[in-house]
Amino acid sequence: MHKNEIDYGIWDTPNEEDILQMAHVITQYTRFIHPDIVKIIVEDNEKMFPIWKPMLENFGVITDTYMWDKGTCLFPGIRRHEGASEIANKRTKSLDLDNENAIYLDDNDYPKHLWSFILFGKQFSKKGPIGYQLAHILDHKKNNNRLGSELGLDSDIILPGLFTAPTNTCYVPIELMKPTDGNEKLRNLLFLKAKDLYRDVNILPNQYISRINNDSPKWDIKNFKWAEPVGNINHVEAFLAYRRKKMGDLFKKKFELQSIDSNINNGLIMEKDSI
Repeated sequence: MHKNEIDYGIWDTPNEEDILQMAHVITQYTRFIHPDIVKIIVEDNEKMFPIWKPMLENFGVITDTYMWDKGTCLFPGIRRHEGASEIANKRTKSLDLDNENAIYLDDNDYPKHLWSFILFGKQFSKKGPIGYQLAHILDHKKNNNRLGSELGLDSDIILPGLFTAPTNTCYVPIELMKPTDGNEKLRNLLFLKAKDLYRDVNILPNQYISRINNDSPKWDIKNFKWAEPVGNINHVEAFLAYRRKKMGDLFKKKFELQSIDSNINNGLIMEKDSI
């Protein structure tokens, strides 16, 4: 050992029983969106997905990764930015023809829009429930993706549609955020709760639903006390009108960018320096 190195030794870490006790505390404060609200969302998705699908495909979006039967994605084509280059690009321009499998890259606002409408009756404005933070249940992006392994698959799958799916988010007290993100047992418990709570819709494509299972009676969701689902259906229609406008505005801007890009490539628009 070099003289400047410090030997910290081996410290104890929580065992499964410790995590189980922690889970019994966390579930009492974990807030899910009411399933009645999700049903309304899915009904509207069945109307809007066929309209949005060809428009998304026009921009190279793999629509199956956002939209599936009875799926709950709120804003198909919108995913979380990731990696240094995308984050840097987001700071300068949020719309780009070259975004991989997306029409828009978001920091973390779009998953919160529905929550804001059903809790506060208005568009999200950077403020959520006091003392709580939004948590995603299943991974939805490439970086550190655990979705494939947690579903027991040999290969990784990426479903960016999970980013804005209300069945894939919950609000957790800020003091309890890290355990829900870093512990597989706790994450699986939330998976199982979402699967049960939203049994009438598909939180994942059909071929993956059966892979969310419980292998231990101790972790049966019935053994835990859960907070009641939240949300006021009175404001869902206002949200649906809002998202249609947002999607329409994004499509319009993307088509404008596509037209400008096409004109440049065809020599119809000249650079200022060449005039």
